[in-house]
Amino acid sequence: MHFDDLTAAMQDARDALDHRMLNDIDGLAAPTLERIAIWLWNRLQNRVPGLAEIEIARDSCQEGCIYTGPARDIRLAAE
Repeated sequence: MHFDDLTAAMQDARDALDHRMLNDIDGLAAPTLERIAIWLWNRLQNRVPGLAEIEIARDSCQEGCIYTGPARDIRLAAE
């Protein structure tokens, strides 16, 4: 995959979330880390060939989430 294509896919997802109330975004009515990871997966899976996982990390409270797709489980990542 060309890096520019990956950047465009990520920017599209970022733009959909940036400076918006997450509760108002379709599919994120209760925006937990796990739901955000699943939302990102659903948004990127067709645009990013070979997508293996989505990792969301929060520096301040040292919580995180790694989502490896619908056939696999979500596991919480402790930093």
